Amino acid sequence: MAATKDSTLRFSCPRCLIHLKAKPEAAGSRCLCPRCQNFFEVPEKSRNDAPAEDYALRQAGAPRAAEPVYVLVVCPVCHTRMYGSPEQSGETIECPDCGTPSLVPQLAVVEEKRHRSAEEVGDYKLSSEIARGAGALPAATGHYVAVICPVCGTRMHSSVDRVGDRMICPDCGSAAIVPEPPPAPIIHDPMEGAGEGYAIVMRDESPTPRTLPPTRSAPEEIEEPEEIEKQAEAPPSERPAMPSLPFIAGTFSFPFSPSALFYTVLLSAWAAFFFTIALAAGVMSSITDHRTWFGSAIFGAIALIVAVMWFAYASCVALGVVRDTANGEDEVQDWPDAVFLDWVGLVFYIFNAMAISIAPGALLAWFTASGDFPGAAAGLAGAFFLFPLVLLSMLERNSPFAAFSPLVWKTMFSSSETWTGFYPTAAILLIAIAVIKRAAIYLGTIFGGLALGTTLAVGWMIYFRLLGRLGRICLERAERGCEAPIEEMDEDEDEEEDEEGNQ
Repeated sequence: MAATKDSTLRFSCPRCLIHLKAKPEAAGSRCLCPRCQNFFEVPEKSRNDAPAEDYALRQAGAPRAAEPVYVLVVCPVCHTRMYGSPEQSGETIECPDCGTPSLVPQLAVVEEKRHRSAEEVGDYKLSSEIARGAGALPAATGHYVAVICPVCGTRMHSSVDRVGDRMICPDCGSAAIVPEPPPAPIIHDPMEGAGEGYAIVMRDESPTPRTLPPTRSAPEEIEEPEEIEKQAEAPPSERPAMPSLPFIAGTFSFPFSPSALFYTVLLSAWAAFFFTIALAAGVMSSITDHRTWFGSAIFGAIALIVAVMWFAYASCVALGVVRDTANGEDEVQDWPDAVFLDWVGLVFYIFNAMAISIAPGALLAWFTASGDFPGAAAGLAGAFFLFPLVLLSMLERNSPFAAFSPLVWKTMFSSSETWTGFYPTAAILLIAIAVIKRAAIYLGTIFGGLALGTTLAVGWMIYFRLLGRLGRICLERAERGCEAPIEEMDEDEDEEEDEEGNQ
Protein backbone atom coordinates (compact mmCIF):
# COMPACT_ATOMS: atom_id res chain seq x y z
CA MET A 1 0.00 0.00 0.00
CA ALA A 2 1.07 3.62 -0.35
CA ALA A 3 3.10 5.16 2.41
CA THR A 4 0.82 8.16 2.80
CA LYS A 5 -2.20 9.64 1.08
CA ASP A 6 -0.16 12.33 -0.73
CA SER A 7 2.72 9.91 -1.60
CA THR A 8 5.14 11.89 0.58
CA LEU A 9 8.10 10.14 2.14
CA ARG A 10 7.95 10.40 5.92
CA PHE A 11 10.95 9.42 7.98
CA SER A 12 13.01 10.39 11.05
CA CYS A 13 16.48 11.86 11.50
CA PRO A 14 18.82 9.09 12.75
CA ARG A 15 20.50 11.49 15.22
CA CYS A 16 17.76 13.65 16.83
CA LEU A 17 14.76 11.44 15.78
CA ILE A 18 12.73 14.43 14.56
CA HIS A 19 9.96 13.51 12.10
CA LEU A 20 10.67 14.79 8.57
CA LYS A 21 9.06 14.56 5.13
CA ALA A 22 10.30 14.90 1.55
CA LYS A 23 9.18 14.32 -2.00
CA PRO A 24 9.44 10.79 -3.44
CA GLU A 25 12.01 12.02 -5.96
CA ALA A 26 14.44 12.71 -3.08
CA ALA A 27 14.71 9.02 -2.11
CA GLY A 28 18.35 7.93 -1.91
CA SER A 29 19.77 11.47 -2.04
CA ARG A 30 21.64 13.30 0.71
CA CYS A 31 19.69 15.67 2.96
CA LEU A 32 20.39 18.00 5.90
CA CYS A 33 18.35 17.79 9.12
CA PRO A 34 16.90 21.27 9.87
CA ARG A 35 17.28 20.77 13.63
CA CYS A 36 20.63 19.05 14.35
CA GLN A 37 22.36 19.84 11.00
CA ASN A 38 23.11 16.14 10.42
CA PHE A 39 23.66 14.85 6.87
CA PHE A 40 22.06 11.51 5.95
CA GLU A 41 20.36 9.78 3.03
CA VAL A 42 16.60 9.90 2.48
CA PRO A 43 15.20 6.33 2.83
CA GLU A 44 13.47 4.61 -0.07
CA LYS A 45 10.28 3.97 1.92
CA SER A 46 8.39 5.84 4.58
CA ARG A 47 8.38 4.59 8.15
CA ASN A 48 5.68 1.97 8.91
CA ASP A 49 5.49 1.34 5.15
CA ALA A 50 4.57 -2.36 5.27
CA PRO A 51 2.22 -4.56 3.19
CA ALA A 52 -1.39 -4.91 4.26
CA GLU A 53 -1.02 -8.48 5.47
CA ASP A 54 1.41 -7.30 8.16
CA TYR A 55 -1.44 -5.44 9.88
CA ALA A 56 -3.94 -8.30 10.15
CA LEU A 57 -6.48 -7.93 12.94
CA ARG A 58 -6.19 -10.22 15.94
CA GLN A 59 -9.14 -12.52 16.58
CA ALA A 60 -11.10 -12.07 19.80
CA GLY A 61 -9.61 -14.16 22.57
CA ALA A 62 -6.44 -14.86 20.58
CA PRO A 63 -3.19 -14.57 22.54
CA ARG A 64 -1.38 -11.27 22.19
CA ALA A 65 1.80 -11.37 20.13
CA ALA A 66 4.96 -11.36 22.19
CA GLU A 67 6.51 -7.93 22.39
CA PRO A 68 10.23 -7.56 21.59
CA VAL A 69 12.53 -7.74 24.60
CA TYR A 70 15.52 -5.44 24.93
CA VAL A 71 18.42 -5.22 27.36
CA LEU A 72 19.39 -1.80 28.75
CA VAL A 73 23.04 -0.82 28.15
CA VAL A 74 24.52 2.41 29.61
CA CYS A 75 27.72 3.84 28.09
CA PRO A 76 30.41 4.07 30.84
CA VAL A 77 31.85 7.30 29.35
CA CYS A 78 28.95 9.56 28.26
CA HIS A 79 26.11 7.60 29.98
CA THR A 80 24.10 7.27 26.76
CA ARG A 81 21.23 4.79 27.15
CA MET A 82 21.27 2.05 24.49
CA TYR A 83 19.29 -1.16 23.99
CA GLY A 84 20.43 -4.54 22.76
CA SER A 85 18.69 -7.83 22.11
CA PRO A 86 18.97 -10.82 24.47
CA GLU A 87 20.94 -12.63 21.74
CA GLN A 88 23.67 -9.97 22.08
CA SER A 89 24.27 -10.73 25.77
CA GLY A 90 28.01 -10.96 26.41
CA GLU A 91 28.86 -9.05 23.24
CA THR A 92 29.99 -5.42 22.92
CA ILE A 93 28.14 -2.66 21.09
CA GLU A 94 29.53 0.73 20.12
CA CYS A 95 28.10 3.92 21.65
CA PRO A 96 26.61 6.13 18.86
CA ASP A 97 27.76 9.33 20.63
CA CYS A 98 31.34 8.75 21.80
CA GLY A 99 32.18 5.42 20.12
CA THR A 100 33.06 3.62 23.37
CA PRO A 101 32.43 -0.16 23.28
CA SER A 102 29.97 -1.31 25.97
CA LEU A 103 29.22 -4.86 27.16
CA VAL A 104 25.61 -6.07 26.86
CA PRO A 105 24.64 -7.64 30.24
CA GLN A 106 22.58 -10.75 30.75
CA LEU A 107 18.80 -10.31 30.72
CA ALA A 108 17.47 -10.24 34.27
CA VAL A 109 14.90 -12.92 35.02
CA VAL A 110 11.86 -11.48 36.81
CA GLU A 111 9.31 -13.82 38.32
CA GLU A 112 5.82 -13.19 37.06
CA LYS A 113 3.52 -11.81 39.73
CA ARG A 114 0.65 -14.17 40.41
CA HIS A 115 -2.72 -12.71 41.34
CA ARG A 116 -4.85 -14.72 43.74
CA SER A 117 -8.35 -15.61 42.71
CA ALA A 118 -11.48 -14.66 44.65
CA GLU A 119 -11.77 -18.18 46.07
CA GLU A 120 -8.24 -17.97 47.50
CA VAL A 121 -8.78 -14.52 49.04
CA GLY A 122 -11.87 -15.47 51.04
CA ASP A 123 -14.28 -13.21 52.92
CA TYR A 124 -13.69 -10.47 55.49
CA LYS A 125 -16.17 -9.56 58.24
CA LEU A 126 -16.67 -6.15 59.81
CA SER A 127 -15.81 -5.60 63.47
CA SER A 128 -18.66 -5.56 65.94
CA GLU A 129 -18.20 -1.84 66.75
CA ILE A 130 -18.37 -0.78 63.10
CA ALA A 131 -21.22 -3.19 62.39
CA ARG A 132 -23.38 -1.41 65.01
CA GLY A 133 -23.38 1.78 62.96
CA ALA A 134 -21.25 4.51 61.49
CA GLY A 135 -21.68 6.71 64.57
CA ALA A 136 -20.37 4.11 67.03
CA LEU A 137 -16.65 4.41 67.72
CA PRO A 138 -14.41 1.77 69.27
CA ALA A 139 -14.49 1.76 73.06
CA ALA A 140 -10.76 2.42 73.45
CA THR A 141 -10.80 5.68 71.45
CA GLY A 142 -11.25 8.02 74.42
CA HIS A 143 -9.09 6.09 76.94
CA TYR A 144 -5.76 7.66 75.88
CA VAL A 145 -4.32 11.17 76.14
CA ALA A 146 -1.73 12.63 73.78
CA VAL A 147 1.51 13.70 75.54
CA ILE A 148 4.08 15.90 73.70
CA CYS A 149 7.69 15.86 74.92
CA PRO A 150 8.71 19.48 75.75
CA VAL A 151 12.33 18.85 74.62
CA CYS A 152 12.29 16.84 71.38
CA GLY A 153 8.59 17.06 70.48
CA THR A 154 8.03 13.28 70.43
CA ARG A 155 4.32 12.38 70.47
CA MET A 156 3.37 9.81 73.14
CA HIS A 157 0.10 8.38 74.48
CA SER A 158 -0.93 7.59 78.06
CA SER A 159 -4.05 6.22 79.66
CA VAL A 160 -6.44 8.64 81.36
CA ASP A 161 -5.86 7.09 84.79
CA ARG A 162 -2.29 8.49 84.75
CA VAL A 163 -3.31 12.16 84.45
CA GLY A 164 -0.86 14.29 86.45
CA ASP A 165 1.86 11.62 86.53
CA ARG A 166 5.29 11.94 84.94
CA MET A 167 6.05 10.09 81.72
CA ILE A 168 9.59 9.46 80.40
CA CYS A 169 10.22 10.23 76.70
CA PRO A 170 11.67 7.14 74.90
CA ASP A 171 13.81 9.32 72.58
CA CYS A 172 15.53 11.93 74.76
CA GLY A 173 14.73 10.63 78.30
CA SER A 174 13.03 13.87 79.41
CA ALA A 175 10.07 13.84 81.80
CA ALA A 176 6.65 15.05 80.65
CA ILE A 177 3.45 15.55 82.69
CA VAL A 178 0.36 13.73 81.42
CA PRO A 179 -2.24 16.52 80.83
CA GLU A 180 -5.99 16.43 81.32
CA PRO A 181 -7.90 14.96 78.37
CA PRO A 182 -9.51 17.62 76.17
CA PRO A 183 -13.26 18.10 76.55
CA ALA A 184 -15.45 16.14 74.20
CA PRO A 185 -16.45 18.17 71.15
CA ILE A 186 -20.03 19.39 71.04
CA ILE A 187 -21.76 17.87 68.03
CA HIS A 188 -24.78 19.81 66.88
CA ASP A 189 -27.60 18.01 65.17
CA PRO A 190 -28.17 19.71 61.81
CA MET A 191 -31.84 18.75 61.88
CA GLU A 192 -32.49 20.31 65.29
CA GLY A 193 -35.05 23.10 65.03
CA ALA A 194 -35.77 22.35 61.40
CA GLY A 195 -39.43 23.34 61.76
CA GLU A 196 -38.77 26.98 60.85
CA GLY A 197 -40.09 27.94 57.41
CA TYR A 198 -38.46 30.04 54.72
CA ALA A 199 -40.36 32.42 52.46
CA ILE A 200 -39.60 32.66 48.73
CA VAL A 201 -38.71 36.11 47.43
CA MET A 202 -39.17 37.06 43.78
CA ARG A 203 -35.90 37.76 41.98
CA ASP A 204 -35.29 41.22 40.68
CA GLU A 205 -34.98 40.99 36.89
CA SER A 206 -33.17 44.32 36.53
CA PRO A 207 -29.44 43.87 35.83
CA THR A 208 -27.08 44.72 38.64
CA PRO A 209 -24.49 47.30 37.59
CA ARG A 210 -20.89 46.09 37.96
CA THR A 211 -17.71 48.07 37.91
CA LEU A 212 -15.10 46.38 35.71
CA PRO A 213 -11.42 46.74 36.58
CA PRO A 214 -9.39 48.97 34.29
CA THR A 215 -7.69 47.18 31.42
CA ARG A 216 -4.69 48.09 29.34
CA SER A 217 -3.20 46.62 26.21
CA ALA A 218 0.18 44.93 26.21
CA PRO A 219 3.07 46.95 24.84
CA GLU A 220 3.77 46.40 21.17
CA GLU A 221 7.40 45.43 21.71
CA ILE A 222 6.45 42.24 23.60
CA GLU A 223 6.73 39.33 21.17
CA GLU A 224 4.38 36.40 21.16
CA PRO A 225 5.78 32.96 22.08
CA GLU A 226 5.15 31.79 18.51
CA GLU A 227 7.31 34.59 17.12
CA ILE A 228 10.10 33.82 19.58
CA GLU A 229 9.99 30.13 18.62
CA LYS A 230 10.10 31.00 14.91
CA GLN A 231 13.15 33.20 15.44
CA ALA A 232 14.90 30.47 17.45
CA GLU A 233 14.25 27.91 14.69
CA ALA A 234 15.23 30.17 11.80
CA PRO A 235 16.78 28.22 8.89
CA PRO A 236 20.48 28.68 8.09
CA SER A 237 19.56 30.87 5.11
CA GLU A 238 18.33 33.59 7.50
CA ARG A 239 21.64 34.00 9.34
CA PRO A 240 23.39 37.39 9.27
CA ALA A 241 25.18 38.03 6.01
CA MET A 242 28.83 37.04 5.78
CA PRO A 243 31.24 40.00 5.43
CA SER A 244 32.95 40.43 2.08
CA LEU A 245 36.32 39.81 3.77
CA PRO A 246 35.42 37.17 6.38
CA PHE A 247 38.99 36.72 7.65
CA ILE A 248 39.60 40.47 8.05
CA ALA A 249 36.32 42.25 8.90
CA GLY A 250 35.36 41.82 12.54
CA THR A 251 38.23 39.41 13.23
CA PHE A 252 41.28 41.37 14.36
CA SER A 253 39.06 43.81 16.28
CA PHE A 254 37.05 41.01 17.92
CA PRO A 255 39.08 40.88 21.21
CA PHE A 256 38.14 44.52 21.85
CA SER A 257 34.41 44.17 21.06
CA PRO A 258 31.95 44.78 23.95
CA SER A 259 31.04 41.09 24.29
CA ALA A 260 34.66 39.83 24.35
CA LEU A 261 36.56 42.68 26.04
CA PHE A 262 36.06 41.37 29.59
CA TYR A 263 37.37 37.90 28.72
CA THR A 264 40.29 39.38 26.78
CA VAL A 265 41.33 41.43 29.81
CA LEU A 266 40.83 38.43 32.12
CA LEU A 267 42.96 36.12 29.98
CA SER A 268 45.60 38.84 29.55
CA ALA A 269 45.96 39.43 33.29
CA TRP A 270 46.00 35.69 33.95
CA ALA A 271 48.67 35.05 31.32
CA ALA A 272 50.72 38.08 32.46
CA PHE A 273 50.82 36.65 35.98
CA PHE A 274 52.09 33.34 34.58
CA PHE A 275 54.80 34.92 32.43
CA THR A 276 55.94 37.18 35.28
CA ILE A 277 56.41 34.19 37.61
CA ALA A 278 58.07 32.15 34.84
CA LEU A 279 60.53 34.96 34.00
CA ALA A 280 61.32 35.43 37.69
CA ALA A 281 61.99 31.70 38.02
CA GLY A 282 64.33 31.85 35.03
CA VAL A 283 66.27 34.79 36.47
CA MET A 284 66.61 33.09 39.86
CA SER A 285 67.83 29.83 38.29
CA SER A 286 70.69 31.67 36.54
CA ILE A 287 72.19 32.72 39.90
CA THR A 288 74.64 30.18 41.33
CA ASP A 289 73.16 29.92 44.81
CA HIS A 290 71.23 27.04 46.35
CA ARG A 291 68.72 29.43 47.92
CA THR A 292 67.84 31.01 44.57
CA TRP A 293 67.60 27.57 42.99
CA PHE A 294 65.10 26.54 45.67
CA GLY A 295 63.07 29.71 45.05
CA SER A 296 63.25 29.08 41.30
CA ALA A 297 61.78 25.59 41.79
CA ILE A 298 58.89 26.99 43.87
CA PHE A 299 58.19 29.73 41.32
CA GLY A 300 58.32 27.16 38.52
CA ALA A 301 55.76 24.93 40.25
CA ILE A 302 53.42 27.91 40.79
CA ALA A 303 53.84 28.94 37.14
CA LEU A 304 52.96 25.41 36.00
CA ILE A 305 49.75 25.36 38.06
CA VAL A 306 48.74 28.80 36.76
CA ALA A 307 49.45 27.70 33.18
CA VAL A 308 47.25 24.60 33.48
CA MET A 309 44.37 26.63 34.94
CA TRP A 310 44.75 29.29 32.23
CA PHE A 311 44.71 26.68 29.46
CA ALA A 312 41.55 25.04 30.85
CA TYR A 313 39.61 28.30 31.03
CA ALA A 314 41.00 29.64 27.74
CA SER A 315 39.98 26.41 25.98
CA CYS A 316 36.34 26.89 27.03
CA VAL A 317 36.46 30.52 25.91
CA ALA A 318 37.88 29.41 22.55
CA LEU A 319 35.12 26.82 22.05
CA GLY A 320 32.45 29.43 22.74
CA VAL A 321 34.01 31.78 20.18
CA VAL A 322 34.26 29.05 17.52
CA ARG A 323 30.72 27.74 18.01
CA ASP A 324 28.91 31.08 18.05
CA THR A 325 30.96 32.44 15.15
CA ALA A 326 30.34 29.30 13.07
CA ASN A 327 26.59 29.67 13.75
CA GLY A 328 26.65 33.20 12.30
CA GLU A 329 26.65 35.19 15.55
CA ASP A 330 28.70 38.40 15.55
CA GLU A 331 28.36 38.81 19.33
CA VAL A 332 29.48 35.72 21.25
CA GLN A 333 27.13 34.62 24.06
CA ASP A 334 28.41 31.11 24.91
CA TRP A 335 30.98 32.09 27.56
CA PRO A 336 31.96 29.75 30.42
CA ASP A 337 30.14 30.43 33.68
CA ALA A 338 31.41 30.35 37.25
CA VAL A 339 30.52 26.68 37.83
CA PHE A 340 33.75 24.81 37.14
CA LEU A 341 32.20 21.36 36.67
CA ASP A 342 29.89 22.58 33.88
CA TRP A 343 32.69 23.30 31.40
CA VAL A 344 35.77 21.38 32.56
CA GLY A 345 34.98 18.52 30.15
CA LEU A 346 35.21 20.87 27.15
CA VAL A 347 38.96 21.22 27.71
CA PHE A 348 39.48 17.86 25.98
CA TYR A 349 38.35 19.32 22.65
CA ILE A 350 41.33 21.71 22.48
CA PHE A 351 43.77 19.39 24.26
CA ASN A 352 42.99 16.35 22.10
CA ALA A 353 43.02 18.42 18.91
CA MET A 354 46.48 19.80 19.76
CA ALA A 355 47.85 16.38 20.72
CA ILE A 356 46.52 14.68 17.58
CA SER A 357 47.77 17.45 15.25
CA ILE A 358 51.27 17.50 16.78
CA ALA A 359 51.65 13.70 16.85
CA PRO A 360 52.33 13.09 13.09
CA GLY A 361 55.16 15.63 12.91
CA ALA A 362 56.68 14.46 16.18
CA LEU A 363 56.59 10.81 15.11
CA LEU A 364 58.14 11.68 11.75
CA ALA A 365 60.99 13.52 13.47
CA TRP A 366 61.51 10.63 15.88
CA PHE A 367 61.65 7.97 13.16
CA THR A 368 64.03 10.03 11.02
CA ALA A 369 66.26 10.76 14.06
CA SER A 370 66.13 14.50 13.39
CA GLY A 371 67.58 17.00 15.81
CA ASP A 372 65.73 19.24 18.20
CA PHE A 373 65.07 22.01 15.71
CA PRO A 374 63.82 19.81 12.81
CA GLY A 375 61.65 17.83 15.21
CA ALA A 376 60.12 20.95 16.71
CA ALA A 377 59.60 22.43 13.24
CA ALA A 378 57.85 19.25 12.04
CA GLY A 379 55.58 19.21 15.09
CA LEU A 380 54.64 22.88 14.71
CA ALA A 381 54.00 22.46 10.98
CA GLY A 382 51.72 19.50 11.63
CA ALA A 383 49.85 21.41 14.31
CA PHE A 384 49.47 24.44 12.02
CA PHE A 385 47.88 22.47 9.17
CA LEU A 386 46.02 19.72 11.05
CA PHE A 387 44.67 21.54 14.13
CA PRO A 388 41.81 23.36 12.27
CA LEU A 389 40.73 20.14 10.54
CA VAL A 390 40.81 18.05 13.71
CA LEU A 391 39.00 20.60 15.92
CA LEU A 392 36.24 21.29 13.37
CA SER A 393 35.79 17.52 12.92
CA MET A 394 35.37 17.07 16.68
CA LEU A 395 32.80 19.87 16.84
CA GLU A 396 30.90 18.49 13.84
CA ARG A 397 30.80 14.99 15.37
CA ASN A 398 30.10 16.46 18.85
CA SER A 399 32.81 14.30 20.44
CA PRO A 400 36.35 15.17 21.62
CA PHE A 401 37.51 11.73 20.43
CA ALA A 402 36.23 11.89 16.82
CA ALA A 403 39.18 13.43 14.98
CA PHE A 404 37.88 12.65 11.49
CA SER A 405 34.71 13.96 9.88
CA PRO A 406 34.15 13.32 6.14
CA LEU A 407 32.03 16.47 5.90
CA VAL A 408 34.87 18.69 7.18
CA TRP A 409 37.70 17.01 5.29
CA LYS A 410 35.76 17.19 2.01
CA THR A 411 35.74 20.97 2.27
CA MET A 412 39.50 20.91 1.63
CA PHE A 413 38.54 20.20 -2.00
CA SER A 414 35.04 21.69 -2.30
CA SER A 415 36.07 24.97 -0.56
CA SER A 416 39.77 25.07 -1.34
CA GLU A 417 39.75 28.84 -1.83
CA THR A 418 38.46 29.24 1.74
CA TRP A 419 41.32 27.20 3.20
CA THR A 420 43.88 29.04 1.05
CA GLY A 421 42.58 32.26 2.58
CA PHE A 422 42.60 30.94 6.15
CA TYR A 423 46.11 29.50 6.31
CA PRO A 424 47.99 32.67 5.16
CA THR A 425 45.97 34.84 7.56
CA ALA A 426 46.67 32.47 10.45
CA ALA A 427 50.36 32.33 9.50
CA ILE A 428 50.65 36.14 9.56
CA LEU A 429 48.96 36.21 12.98
CA LEU A 430 51.27 33.56 14.45
CA ILE A 431 54.39 35.23 13.04
CA ALA A 432 53.34 38.58 14.54
CA ILE A 433 52.78 36.92 17.93
CA ALA A 434 56.20 35.25 17.79
CA VAL A 435 57.97 38.53 16.92
CA ILE A 436 56.22 40.46 19.70
CA LYS A 437 57.02 37.74 22.24
CA ARG A 438 60.65 37.71 21.19
CA ALA A 439 60.92 41.45 21.71
CA ALA A 440 58.97 41.39 25.01
CA ILE A 441 61.58 39.16 26.68
CA TYR A 442 64.02 42.09 26.80
CA LEU A 443 61.55 44.37 28.65
CA GLY A 444 62.26 42.83 32.05
CA THR A 445 60.29 40.65 34.38
CA ILE A 446 57.20 42.80 35.04
CA PHE A 447 56.80 44.67 31.74
CA GLY A 448 57.89 41.63 29.77
CA GLY A 449 55.32 39.43 31.51
CA LEU A 450 52.59 42.02 30.89
CA ALA A 451 53.47 42.27 27.19
CA LEU A 452 53.68 38.51 26.76
CA GLY A 453 50.34 37.89 28.52
CA THR A 454 48.50 40.54 26.50
CA THR A 455 49.94 39.24 23.22
CA LEU A 456 49.00 35.64 24.01
CA ALA A 457 45.41 36.48 25.04
CA VAL A 458 44.72 38.77 22.06
CA GLY A 459 46.26 36.30 19.60
CA TRP A 460 44.27 33.45 21.17
CA MET A 461 40.95 35.28 20.67
CA ILE A 462 41.78 36.32 17.09
CA TYR A 463 42.88 32.84 16.01
CA PHE A 464 39.72 31.11 17.20
CA ARG A 465 37.62 33.89 15.68
CA LEU A 466 39.31 33.06 12.38
CA LEU A 467 38.61 29.38 12.96
CA GLY A 468 34.93 30.12 13.62
CA ARG A 469 34.66 32.10 10.37
CA LEU A 470 36.26 29.15 8.56
CA GLY A 471 33.73 26.75 10.09
CA ARG A 472 30.82 28.99 9.09
CA ILE A 473 31.93 29.18 5.46
CA CYS A 474 32.44 25.41 5.26
CA LEU A 475 29.03 24.78 6.85
CA GLU A 476 27.24 27.07 4.41
CA ARG A 477 29.02 25.44 1.46
CA ALA A 478 27.95 22.01 2.71
CA GLU A 479 24.34 23.17 3.13
CA ARG A 480 24.25 24.53 -0.40
CA GLY A 481 25.57 21.19 -1.64
CA CYS A 482 22.68 19.31 -0.06
CA GLU A 483 20.62 17.61 -2.81
CA ALA A 484 17.38 16.74 -1.00
CA PRO A 485 15.19 19.58 0.30
CA ILE A 486 13.32 18.37 3.36
CA GLU A 487 11.07 20.03 5.92
CA GLU A 488 9.92 19.29 9.43
CA MET A 489 6.56 17.63 9.93
CA ASP A 490 3.79 19.41 11.81
CA GLU A 491 2.39 17.89 15.00
CA ASP A 492 -1.04 17.37 13.37
CA GLU A 493 0.49 15.49 10.42
CA ASP A 494 2.55 13.39 12.81
CA GLU A 495 -0.53 12.45 14.86
CA GLU A 496 -2.52 11.59 11.69
CA GLU A 497 0.28 9.34 10.49
CA ASP A 498 0.42 7.53 13.85
CA GLU A 499 -3.35 6.99 13.75
CA GLU A 500 -3.13 5.57 10.21
CA GLY A 501 -0.31 3.25 11.32
CA ASN A 502 -2.36 2.02 14.30
CA GLN A 503 -5.28 1.27 11.99
